[in-house]
Amino acid sequence: MSRASTIPLKDALKVFEAKEYERRIDEKKKKGEDAGDVPPVKAAEEKHVKLWPALPKLQGNQYPFDTMRFIERMDMSLSGIPQVERLSLSSNIIEKIQNLNNLRCLRILSLSRNMIKSLAGIEAVADTLEQLFISNNYIDKLRNLTQCKKLQVLYINWNYVRDINEVQKLEECTSLVELGMIGNPIEVKHSEDGSWRDLIGKTLTKLKRLDNKTLLHEE
Repeated sequence: MSRASTIPLKDALKVFEAKEYERRIDEKKKKGEDAGDVPPVKAAEEKHVKLWPALPKLQGNQYPFDTMRFIERMDMSLSGIPQVERLSLSSNIIEKIQNLNNLRCLRILSLSRNMIKSLAGIEAVADTLEQLFISNNYIDKLRNLTQCKKLQVLYINWNYVRDINEVQKLEECTSLVELGMIGNPIEVKHSEDGSWRDLIGKTLTKLKRLDNKTLLHEE
């Protein structure tokens, strides 16, 4: 397979602005309302920003892979969206979490389906982050999350966490109530012998939901 085409993050922000503007116009028209008063979208003022792969026009029912453009780096352009509360960078080819320092309002971050090997860099939003979706990556260590005291929801399915000592570090995330770890080696191993839910219930005493199901703790 040929190497994926990339798009600089600053250009991806421009694509977001254009597509979101079109979406808002279409929404007005569907409601039978005048779309002439829809203001231009400025990413710098948006609270919810989606930076998914830049897609061409559909060919049949599919987007041809060789014409899709993926974000490769979380670069300094992120400093240009300081108001964002919910940021999605899922389904790209990002390898490192970086340049989040200026996102002081960020509560929800989606980085699923990338090429991320480490949670280093997440500390930059530790004071505000409430939900992190980072499934389908290459992560095996969780220690960088210990500073995230407001983190309530963590979905880290289909990664490479193997050691219960790593999971135990999540007990320091004192607000964590919902966790998804399906497909990690540790989950696969303990689900096979039927001990997974009991193990996590004893390890993370404040957790209420595990892998999309209510978690019952032993009295």
